Formats: sequence, structure tokens, C-alpha cells
Amino acid sequence: MCDRIPVKRSALLIAFAAQAAAAQATVEQIARDARRAEARVGVALRREAALAERADSIARALRAVPESAVVRAGSVEIWVGGNARTPRHIELLAGIARQVWADIEEVAGTSAPEIAERNPLVWKLDSISRSPGMRPMYSTQIALATARGPAAYLADGADSAEILAGAQRLYSDIALARLTPQARNWVGGWMAFAPKSADTWERVAVTLATSPSSRARDCYGGALGECLAVLDRVQNPTKDWWHAWYRTPDFRDVVRGWSPRDVADSLTRDACVHRGDRQACAVAITRFAPPAPIPSVAVQAIVSLAVELGGRDAFARLTREHGSLRTALEVTSGVPYESLVSEWQKRAVAAKPSDPTPTPMQLGTIAFWAVALALVAGRRRPR
Repeated sequence: MCDRIPVKRSALLIAFAAQAAAAQATVEQIARDARRAEARVGVALRREAALAERADSIARALRAVPESAVVRAGSVEIWVGGNARTPRHIELLAGIARQVWADIEEVAGTSAPEIAERNPLVWKLDSISRSPGMRPMYSTQIALATARGPAAYLADGADSAEILAGAQRLYSDIALARLTPQARNWVGGWMAFAPKSADTWERVAVTLATSPSSRARDCYGGALGECLAVLDRVQNPTKDWWHAWYRTPDFRDVVRGWSPRDVADSLTRDACVHRGDRQACAVAITRFAPPAPIPSVAVQAIVSLAVELGGRDAFARLTREHGSLRTALEVTSGVPYESLVSEWQKRAVAAKPSDPTPTPMQLGTIAFWAVALALVAGRRRPR
């Protein structure tokens, strides 16, 4: 009996020791888990701090860029922010600022300082991701340096031409805002300060020559009166455009492009297109209300031409004129409206694409080589 008591005590001691060891292991596990959780919280806090620091750096770049990170040309300023404050980027943006200012001065003339000086741009090249082993990705942006100003977002690795186009687009928007609402609606998205490309007038020529409107095609053929009719919204903004732009024989081809959802409209369209019913065509053209027979590029070309002919004060006169659009273009260009449209027509016709028909000399060359190749082919003998 006495021998069993020590055995029981030993068993109890062993059990207590095992429980104590298990409790110690649990405490150590809890401590390890707590350390891991603390580490994860620390990583999250560091990431949050890094994001907050980046957001703050962008905000500082927009609000107060050091003098050394501002490039100027004339009244144009570009604030350089983000990761773009390098000698290479500063030099690139300085060249862009010079070109933008030259473009604004050429078009806006005496109005150029008013357009540019209170509207600095900010250029940002910000790192948005940096994965291990991968090169950093960048968000490239040029924007007006205001809290909610418009921006031009560019592709990663945008070249100088894309940056320049973005700046020209933003300043063109500023210039458009100075026009009357009626004029802004008329010129659409006029890129006032974009360099005039060599094919602008060629595009106008092709537009007129291939228009669904016989009036526009006759305008291209030299009929000034038809040019005035095609541009009739300048003379009479309240008129129904489709009757000013299209003649009755044009209606059938124009209505062909209509896809009505209403059953009655579909029947009217089919009667016009498939049966040539003139009455149905007259109704359909009104229901369809087709777009202008020439796109905005042709309309914008005549505005650019008016500014070009009017000299350095032309753009200022355009923004001050609140009368009819016809009057605005006359005041801007300094010439009668008919003379302006005549010059527009001449430039479009002169820019027509070259005739693909070969000249007599080219025909002779083609014939020579055809005969020569035929002789060579005839002398070949099978092996």
C-alpha cells in the first residue's frame, strides 16, 4: 500500500509537468503569432506611409514646384514634377515649351500672352508599380496646373511628339473657351495650335470630292455658290440643314445610311431606297436628319484660314465678335465672306491628290519593260 503512494505521486507530477509544458508551448505559440501579426501590421503601416508619401509628393509637385523645376518660353510655363526632374527631361520639356509658345504666338498673335500666362502646365512621370525583378511602370501625364484642370494622359514612354500634341490640345481647349458658345459648337474640337499638317487641305479636297451631297461635289468642281450653300449654317443657323446641304436627287443615297428602329420609319426608308418614292424620300430625309455632308475638318479649315488672313489681331477679333458666324468670320479675316469661302475653295481644289493615271512617258517606260521581260521570258528554254 505504501509502495503505491509514491507511484501515484510520480504519475501526478508527470501529468502536471506535461500540462505545464503544454501551457508553456501554447504561450510561446501565442507569442509567436503576436509577433507575426505585429510584423504584418508594421508592413501594412509602412506601405500605407509610402503611399501617403507618394500622394503627398504629387500634391506638392502640383502646388509648389521649385524654381529649378520650371521651364519657360514666352508666357508658357511647364512645371516638372514626379520622377521627371532630370536634366534629360528638363531639356526635352524646354524644347516643347518653346515650340508650344511659337505655335500659340503664330495663331493667337496679340492674344497669346492672355491664353498662356495664367495657365501653366504640369508634367508628371510617376512610378505606379515596381515589382521585384521587373522594371518600374510609369504614369505619364501633362495637365493644367489646377486642382481639377483637364489632363492629357499619355502612353508609357511617350515621345516628344506625343507630349507636344498633349500640350497643344490643352492650350487649344483654353483658346476655344474664349469663343462664343455658338462658335465653339460650330468649330467642334478645333486644334487651334496644332501645326497645320501637309495633308489638311488634301483631306478637305477628298471630303468635298467624295461627299454624298452633289452640292459639295459641285463646290469641289468650282461652283462658289454651292460652296456657300454647303456652308449655309454660317449664313442662316436656323435653317433645316438637310435641305441646304442636299438636293432632292441626293436624298435616296443619303437615306440609304439610315437604320431606323421604328416600323413606320423602316417602311418609309424602304419605299425611298428600294422603290425610289420621292415623297417617301422627302419624309425620310427629314426624319433621318442626316449629318453635314462635310466633316469638321473642312469647317475648321475655314476658321484657321480666317485667322491666318486676319493677321496678329485676328484671334482677338474672333473672340470679341458676338454677332452671326458669318459676321465673325468677316471680322476675323478682314475680307468679305464670299472672298474667304472662295480662297477656302481654291486651296482645297489645289490640294487634290495627284492623278494616278500614268503620263505618256510613264506609259512608254511601262511598255518598254513589258516588252523586255517578254523577250527574256521567251528565250528561256526548259532543261
